[in-house]
Amino acid sequence: MVKFKIEEILVMDERRLLNIAIGMLDYYGYEVMMGSDFTIGYREDAQLCFVAHVDKVGGIPQVKKSGIFLYSANGEPLGGDDRAGVWIMFELIRKKSPAMFIFTNGEECGGIGAKEIINTIPQEIFKDISLMIELDRQGSLEYVYYHSIPKEVKKYIESFGFKEDFGTFSDISILSPYYKIPAVNLSVGYSHQHSRYEYLNIPVMKDTLSRCKKMIKKPLPKVEYTPGEDYEWEYYEDIYGLSDDELALLENKNAIAWLYGEPYCIECGEPAFSCSCGNIDNILEEGGYGIHT
Repeated sequence: MVKFKIEEILVMDERRLLNIAIGMLDYYGYEVMMGSDFTIGYREDAQLCFVAHVDKVGGIPQVKKSGIFLYSANGEPLGGDDRAGVWIMFELIRKKSPAMFIFTNGEECGGIGAKEIINTIPQEIFKDISLMIELDRQGSLEYVYYHSIPKEVKKYIESFGFKEDFGTFSDISILSPYYKIPAVNLSVGYSHQHSRYEYLNIPVMKDTLSRCKKMIKKPLPKVEYTPGEDYEWEYYEDIYGLSDDELALLENKNAIAWLYGEPYCIECGEPAFSCSCGNIDNILEEGGYGIHT
């Protein structure tokens, strides 16, 4: 079976990636289930479940390399979110890792594939899974969760060098509470996602792969699932010191984009760096980006 480079995965159509995932899982001996917007591969001895999404924001990037970084040279978002996670899972599958693998489509549109899974795949399939691990987080050595997780899960993840941070949404936001399995999202090396400034740190991506291999060798024992509430927007007041007016801006759908990369104008909805309004009245520092009002 051919080994795919991350540069190849970054420019592939999501449907092709789903089909490749089906072929790889079958070739390496996994049981395969599929739907319109998901592919699942598993082994009977699987205890950990890895998740990544094949869709990306924007069109096809012109991938260029500069040292340890990949970036897009044509203005389209690179798509390290979440093709880096897809690459890691392909590599784990190539090693015939004893795990479950979920590839979804439509995460960027509210978790289309994840919603299809909970409507079609019975809970029995996940009976031996102790932890869901999404590979869809920016930066390096961070982990986030979207519902309460037991302290045993935090201790387990942190034992592999990851530090707790805060996130907003990914497929496990849907999968975890339905299947009643603790879940975390790990950094895979991309930064400034959803924008033309996105880049991917290749060593960080490979480092996450290495840590995932170690997790598979030492999986988390089953722990009791503890359901919890989603984070509220007020969390940002504590983390970023936002005022009530700034919190109100965040509740505007366009304003949320600054959390992911390039900010959008509240008034016209265009990207801030090409906004026809032309005025940046309020900058909230976060990785060099802010809300454009």
